Amino acid sequence: MTIPPPPPSYPRPTEDEPVPSLDPETVEDDDELALAVDALVHRNYQGRVRQWEVAQLYEVVRQGVDAETWRFVLRIEELTNARWADLSVELVREAWRAGQKFALPKSETSKVTSEE
Repeated sequence: MTIPPPPPSYPRPTEDEPVPSLDPETVEDDDELALAVDALVHRNYQGRVRQWEVAQLYEVVRQGVDAETWRFVLRIEELTNARWADLSVELVREAWRAGQKFALPKSETSKVTSEE
C-alpha cells in the first residue's frame, strides 16, 4: 500500500475574491443558496487541503478493493457528501433567519467590525 505524498501548496484565497452575498431571495432558493455555500467552501484553504488528502487516500483504497466494493465506497461517499451539502444549506439558511430576527443594532455591528 502506498502512502500518499503531502498535499501541494495551494494558493490561499485573496482578499479580492468575491464573497457571496446573501439576500432574502437567495436564502429561500435552494439552488442559489447551494451555489453561495459552495463558493464559501471553495474559498476555504484548509478545506481544499483536506479534500486533496481525501482524494489521495481514496485512490489507495480503490487499489486495494474489487470493483463491486469500490462502487459501494463511492456510493457511501456520494450519500455522505449529499447529506453534508443539504445540512450546510440549511445551517446557512437558519443562521440567516436568526440574524434577521436577532440582528445587532447598527452601533453594535460597527463595534464588532472595528474591533477585528
